[in-house]
Amino acid sequence: MWGIGVIMFQMVNAGVRPFGLFPTQLKLAKLMANDNFIDKLPEKISAKFRAVLMGMLNKNVSLRWTIDEILQVPIVNHHVSLWLNSKEFQIEFLL
Repeated sequence: MWGIGVIMFQMVNAGVRPFGLFPTQLKLAKLMANDNFIDKLPEKISAKFRAVLMGMLNKNVSLRWTIDEILQVPIVNHHVSLWLNSKEFQIEFLL
């Protein structure tokens, strides 16, 4: 979930990387441990979406949301259902 959360973070921030450019794994680990990058989200992001991202990007692995937890979020569940039942999904993945 962490990787998908980072991609979603970048998408809503016009490609801004949550940890900037990091030259080494050690620097990345320090940034992940100390930086509160969730505060870098644009204010226009809804509280619901912010909560999903915070769950996906929780630094504590044992508290990080699983795919099952994310799918329980009503807005996520709604959009996934719409996509799974869409004609485009049927054409691309089922036919």
